Amino acid sequence: MSKSALRNRSAQKSILHCHYSGIVRNSTLLDYLIRKENINLSNRNSVYFSSGEISDDERKELRRKIENIYTRKKKNDDMFRIVGNLWYYIIKNIEFFKKYNKLIIKEMEYQDVNYIEFRIKLGSHFYRRGKRVSIEKELLAFNEIRHLYAQKNVSFKMICQISKSSNKEDVFGYFSEILRVSKKYPEINEIISGFDITGDEVNGNPLSFYKEVIERLMSEHGKDMKPFFFHAGECDSKKCRDNVKFALRYGGNRIAHGIYSIGDPRLINQLLKKKVLLEIAPLSNFYLGNLKDPNIFHKLYKHGVKMCINTDDPNKLNDSSLAENEEFMLRHGFTREQLDEMYLNALKYI
Repeated sequence: MSKSALRNRSAQKSILHCHYSGIVRNSTLLDYLIRKENINLSNRNSVYFSSGEISDDERKELRRKIENIYTRKKKNDDMFRIVGNLWYYIIKNIEFFKKYNKLIIKEMEYQDVNYIEFRIKLGSHFYRRGKRVSIEKELLAFNEIRHLYAQKNVSFKMICQISKSSNKEDVFGYFSEILRVSKKYPEINEIISGFDITGDEVNGNPLSFYKEVIERLMSEHGKDMKPFFFHAGECDSKKCRDNVKFALRYGGNRIAHGIYSIGDPRLINQLLKKKVLLEIAPLSNFYLGNLKDPNIFHKLYKHGVKMCINTDDPNKLNDSSLAENEEFMLRHGFTREQLDEMYLNALKYI
């Protein structure tokens, strides 16, 4: 394929690894809320919907306070907690569901993204009075808003995830319920790409902890079972490399992060042999302090490892965009043509 043709096709950008609550940048979300909604800020620095009208001056002051929360300097390990807490009662409010997805579409248009797969813990939305939305109702809600994406010629799928701190029975029950619902409503199958077990890479359970659970799911659900696109870790540790080994055995043809496979030639060979795609998130790894060597991605590329570029949690990572991830890659050994190749990789692995 010629370079011009490659560049042409890469205009169809896809993000295969982005967390639902982190897709919309802080600036985009705040601008919408200040203009369109009545909101307030709690003493614990959480934004929430307010029933009372606020004046223009109050809106300006509220904007200033909220901007100060997500722009102030903070430790890497505080990013996710502070920003997650800031928007939790907005993003997870089911009454804001359709509006939030419209903001996701706006974000996709801004970044020239045609397709996105977001990772989400289902059953995490709630009604105004705090009652949780069931997994079934949540999946049906996602199915109902597909037309909003189609109207803009973009689309989405979900990777349903659960925490690495969860016990085995909860993990089994969670994925079994999703499979039950998708069997009851076959059209929901079309919006679920796969499963994942994610969370704290250092203190959470290793993937091998869930071996029996995963084997049981595969045994009981057979052809209805979804592939696991595991978070295999972005830390330079034996635990993360063990997670990659597990993902190669029990997972699908994609692995989230997994960049420190570079330290084990056997793992690199298995990635190549099985043609597994690494979903890399360069700026996420950088901001979280996990990159000992910013050239690690280019070293993986020179080994022949297939990769695609992703944003991970943009609103918790200085509102980073896909373009800024590209700039990082260009500064660390890549050419524009090689980045185009990665976007083609994403298209092939959807």
